[in-house]
Amino acid sequence: MLKIKDAKSIIREVPILEIGVPNSVGNIYTEKSVTSIFKILEEREYFCGELVDSMEQSGEYTTRLEEASHTVPHMFIDDNFLVAVVKFRMTKNGKIALKMFEEGMVTIRPTLRGKIDEETKEIIVNDVLGLDLLPINDKLLQKEISWINIK
Repeated sequence: MLKIKDAKSIIREVPILEIGVPNSVGNIYTEKSVTSIFKILEEREYFCGELVDSMEQSGEYTTRLEEASHTVPHMFIDDNFLVAVVKFRMTKNGKIALKMFEEGMVTIRPTLRGKIDEETKEIIVNDVLGLDLLPINDKLLQKEISWINIK
């Protein structure tokens, strides 16, 4: 008798940032920023992520695959948004993360090493530490939405 196995992951496509538009704190991911993210992803093959509520006391940040709630093996650009293909792992952490994501309690954002150009507010990406799930609060929510007209 053929037995259907449980999925190892649940996949969602998630827009994570809009290119060329100031984010909630006024900084801008440019095409150059996104190109850097793509290069790093190509070198690593995938990004890991987890539910994050605070950084370590030392300021260090690491996500081990066995603790990751999700991975991001692929990204693409659609309608000027960087979209992540997120594979929620069917582990305890992954199931909790998927539930929180689907209930709108968290959002996915890149955790980066880099700097902000003070004049242009461009986000300069040196490294991507992960694509993490952050609790949604008023600071993270975009204040204006640019609607796309469909003809």
